[in-house]
Amino acid sequence: MPQTTTAINACVAKVSLDNSAGTLTDISGSSAKVSMNLTIEEGMVRTLDGVWPIRKTCKKDAAITLEVVYTTTADEGFDILRDWFFNAVTYNVARSIRLDLPDSTAGSDRYQGEVLLTSLTWDTDAAAAQPIVATANLLPANNLTHSVIAS
Repeated sequence: MPQTTTAINACVAKVSLDNSAGTLTDISGSSAKVSMNLTIEEGMVRTLDGVWPIRKTCKKDAAITLEVVYTTTADEGFDILRDWFFNAVTYNVARSIRLDLPDSTAGSDRYQGEVLLTSLTWDTDAAAAQPIVATANLLPANNLTHSVIAS
């Protein structure tokens, strides 16, 4: 098989997150990194007469880590996440997230779903000159989907 010619990078990836009004907002300009960990639950058992285990898989899950620059502008990534943590009226408030790779043009991959905010962390260091980056951990409130953006 020859070397692929269709590899992508994240230089112009688009990430969007619901703000407090429920409007999907492009936060790509203040996002530094998005990690998605897709998992399938696995179970196994060993029998007395077997050398290899019996394995089965079942339910799916995902974890999303979103890194955003700590900024002071409204409706950028950090503002939306901080508002979600401090001003959500009730717990279990799910919001939409969307990730388009490599961008939002026709043929690009789109991952989206409703997620719950489970943590928001950042470090401040007086000796560090770089911008502060906050990390949000998000878990699906139901299913995540994958589609290909149509023309």
